[in-house]
Amino acid sequence: MSTGPLRIAFMLALASLAQGLGAQEVFSEYLSIQAYANLPLVRLANVEEAARLAQKIGVSRAFVRWTPEDKLGSELLFEGKGVFYAVDLKGFRTLGDFRSGAKGKVATGGDFYKAKALGIPDYELFRYWSRNAFLSLGDCKRALAGGFSFEGSKADFVILPLQIPKAGLDDFLKALPFLQPCFSPAQAPPALGQAPGAGPRLEAAYRQEATAWQLADPSRRVLRAYQGLAIRPNLQEYQVYYLAQASGIGRLEDYAPLYEAYSNGYASAKDYAEGGSKGFKSGAAYYASQAGGFSQAEDYALAWDYGVSTASAYKPLKDFWDRTLKTAQAESKPFGEAAIATVLSLLPRGKAYPIVSIVEFADKGILATEKFRKLLGDKGFQNNEAAYLSYFRKYPDSPLGSYGADSGAFTRQ
Repeated sequence: MSTGPLRIAFMLALASLAQGLGAQEVFSEYLSIQAYANLPLVRLANVEEAARLAQKIGVSRAFVRWTPEDKLGSELLFEGKGVFYAVDLKGFRTLGDFRSGAKGKVATGGDFYKAKALGIPDYELFRYWSRNAFLSLGDCKRALAGGFSFEGSKADFVILPLQIPKAGLDDFLKALPFLQPCFSPAQAPPALGQAPGAGPRLEAAYRQEATAWQLADPSRRVLRAYQGLAIRPNLQEYQVYYLAQASGIGRLEDYAPLYEAYSNGYASAKDYAEGGSKGFKSGAAYYASQAGGFSQAEDYALAWDYGVSTASAYKPLKDFWDRTLKTAQAESKPFGEAAIATVLSLLPRGKAYPIVSIVEFADKGILATEKFRKLLGDKGFQNNEAAYLSYFRKYPDSPLGSYGADSGAFTRQ
């Protein structure tokens, strides 16, 4: 290559950066320079356009202005027929590296060479590594593969592992230093007017055993359940990964639902999903409903209002309530009268009942709980002799039976 009388202020490095010819390369030799001046120069806007032009001209040598600090980025120059062509190489040292970076979605040469030095093959993984503090690259790869990526979002969902081996505690706390108070009781701040150190001792979440730290209360798996610790972390991706790993969870999509499950009192994500599908918000209500034989949250909540805890006790009360509402609507009766009609319908057929016996029948059966009695009373039903006598005077004969004024008894048909 001849430069003629051109005044070129090239300062060539003693060693050229020899590059092999490959699919990524156009130039067979690169010379590193620190500066240039007074050149007939054409600046090109696109690296690939510059590569095509160099191939067309038949150039094999290129100059690269690049500094180790990468403060000025880098610039690629080549000469053809007395004219120098330059293009911004964005911190890369060779065209091959630029193309490899583009393939890996690496925006700058600085990041490309840092990633290359770390043995990180792609830019997504490099960015993930750079914004976190993983204990190893292997952990970083596993975390990214497990979906522990939520850049720009805040996370505070801490599930406390049931057990942490003593040998692994240092690494665990290195990644999660804010959990240190969980392993050693802390001193609460003194109240106003108290001397320093006078505040109560706060409970630790873990107790020390022979080979491991054991969670003292396995039912309290969520950090926010320990109000005294006053820890409200803003977790990074790597911290959520290590928390999940310590609980035997490899994917964020499994960890997040489990946190919601524990937060709401459920023992598992499966139970949480099933309880949610049936309308249960809390695990306590879900498990109590399961024990009581309920299948839906609405029925369990009504049973609670009625004052019963099992489906078998709830069903007759719910039937009574529904039948009373249906009668009130169909026969245009006040609720209290409709409730009396429902009581009468429950009496065994073919017998005569004094009013006092009817009152006792309802007291021992449908009105066995005070809560249900109150609900009916609030709607206008009074289970007493005066209410039944008033009803029979108004309706002495009905499809349910007839009332004899002389005998003072109701005969159920």
